[in-house]
Amino acid sequence: MTATGLSAGMGVALRATSDTVPVIEAVATGAPSLVLDQSAAADWMADRFTDPEQQNRIRRIFRKP
Repeated sequence: MTATGLSAGMGVALRATSDTVPVIEAVATGAPSLVLDQSAAADWMADRFTDPEQQNRIRRIFRKP
């Protein structure tokens, strides 16, 4: 599909993979100096809570689909 086809209103929807957006942002803005794994960060934050319900809630919010 060309840019012309897309601008002609052919109704083509392009889906980006989960890795595409961070790669595009890194190329556009420069790679960040610190990159964190979201799941590991969520586990670290959840461990700060003593309430098991809150721990599970934090992990559920940041769980990758």
